[in-house]
Amino acid sequence: MSTTSAIRRAQKLRERRAFDALRALDATLPDGERGIDGEEPDFVLRGDNGTIGIEVTEYFTPVLPGARWTLKEREKVTSRIASRATCRCVALGLSNVIASIEFDNTTELLKDEIELIAHAVAELVRPATLDRLPTLRVRNPRVLPPGVIDLWAHHRPHMEPPFVGTAWGGQVEKVDEGALLKLIAAKERKLSIYRRRCDAVWLLIIVDPFHASSMGYVPPEYRLAGSEFDRVIALQGWSYLTNVWRSSGLNAKRIAG
Repeated sequence: MSTTSAIRRAQKLRERRAFDALRALDATLPDGERGIDGEEPDFVLRGDNGTIGIEVTEYFTPVLPGARWTLKEREKVTSRIASRATCRCVALGLSNVIASIEFDNTTELLKDEIELIAHAVAELVRPATLDRLPTLRVRNPRVLPPGVIDLWAHHRPHMEPPFVGTAWGGQVEKVDEGALLKLIAAKERKLSIYRRRCDAVWLLIIVDPFHASSMGYVPPEYRLAGSEFDRVIALQGWSYLTNVWRSSGLNAKRIAG
């Protein structure tokens, strides 16, 4: 399977997971059969009052001004650093340690720094491999490698393989309203295609706080001033829904700063 095919397959599985979550969380959704994956919109349900199309999309945090990479690209780099740090621990013969590293999202990371940072992290967690220092935390910027603002390591006597992961210790912020509206507007431009297959079209927006690239939340009271979709729904944390628009009309409330 090519890289492009693998990425596309992962995306379709993510869309299906979002659709299944919507079915589980929204009792008003018809029980009709789901349409074939891969067409536009992504899913079609047949109910007593006609067909409903469900188009799935995902919110991503806007790129910081002047940033070299998107947060999604940056997340891949930080995950790579953690993976390489784990491999470096193995190469050094370190064991019985689990560690997490937190990155400063305002610091630019370079791909040629991955190995340098990974090696530095492995050396920093080394003391926690000994049971006389069960927990270790490093926050001194003079000691930490570039881009890392916090490192935590813990000795685990009953599990030998070392592991280094990423952590995020900040506050989850509200989604950027401008980015959210831009996302919805881009999908609205394709509505004429969606309506060829269905009588009504809903837009389901994944807002995933478990990834740095999409971290955020839609306030429960937030409503769009209007939309060409019949309904716009935010699926938040894969566990609850926020209805931001119904075609019957709701009072608009902007996302407060």
